[in-house]
Amino acid sequence: MSLPLATATKFGNHNAGYVMSGIIALWNGGYEILAALVFGCGVVAPLGLVLSLCILLLAARAGRRGAGWTRWLHLATWLEQWSMPEVQMLGVIVALSKLSALVATKTGPGLWCYGLAAFFTLLAWRRFDAAAITRGVAPAA
Repeated sequence: MSLPLATATKFGNHNAGYVMSGIIALWNGGYEILAALVFGCGVVAPLGLVLSLCILLLAARAGRRGAGWTRWLHLATWLEQWSMPEVQMLGVIVALSKLSALVATKTGPGLWCYGLAAFFTLLAWRRFDAAAITRGVAPAA
């Protein structure tokens, strides 16, 4: 989050862009709802999804059973629908390709880190076996 996604240079002026700088620009531009959606779908939901997947995995490995753990499964399922870091990543790549025609752009380490985080979040969710976790965590009926 603190690493620059990209740096744009024109006439010797450098401007670095971060994950939060676009959200802040939307907010300051009067697009508060859009800024909140981008923040929720690009930052909060992916972090919540990874956190809930980790909790479910740890619960399954520890052999814990309880009704509260099925809530984590429902939360993970709900967050997956709102977790869209890959869409935000695509938007950044399109913006960079369009911007590179106007100014010199250089990708930063934040873009690579955010891209890897998006990839591994998708991979973790796709490899997640909800049925096995439910059998291992949910109380026996």
